[in-house]
Amino acid sequence: AGGLRPALATPQFVVPEPALRLANQLFLENNLNPDRPTILFQPFTSTPSKDWPLDLYLGLAHAARHSQLQVIFGGGPSDVHRLEPVRRAGFAVVAGAPLLVSAGLARLSTLTVGGDTGFLHLAVAVGQRVIMLMGHKHPGSCYPLGHPEWAIIPPAGSPVAAILAPVVWQACQDVLVELTIPALAEAPLSLDLEPA
Repeated sequence: AGGLRPALATPQFVVPEPALRLANQLFLENNLNPDRPTILFQPFTSTPSKDWPLDLYLGLAHAARHSQLQVIFGGGPSDVHRLEPVRRAGFAVVAGAPLLVSAGLARLSTLTVGGDTGFLHLAVAVGQRVIMLMGHKHPGSCYPLGHPEWAIIPPAGSPVAAILAPVVWQACQDVLVELTIPALAEAPLSLDLEPA
């Protein structure tokens, strides 16, 4: 109509400089280098049935560390206690950071991996690559805008918890190779990522 062609809107969000500085400070306080490849895990959603098991995220975190990648876990204020096993395992936890600072953490990270939650959509909007673990990709699903291939789903009729860790790890490797991150180019899946 009127010679105009509809186009897909691409959400863009520029992290305010003060929030980006605070995110950078959180990286440094957790002995992370903002210039090194980093995976940000956002394991919890607002609905437990949409969550992938924390022990599987921990398995991915160990595999990432083994591959010389930095790891950071994020979440909301109510997730601090739930992420205590992650902290005990020696990983950086920044749960409870203000949302704009968390957006800065996503901006500084190479890849964000998590469930079907608004934070992963925010990570896409700040221009970062994500892997979203979600229950399905039916019409109307909120997969990463314009990128249904960035979502991993379980076999039909299965819960999110049925997504296999090696599938997620392979997706992480594929993304990092796609982004030409050399750390994973030679890092085969050699760790047992399934829960004991």
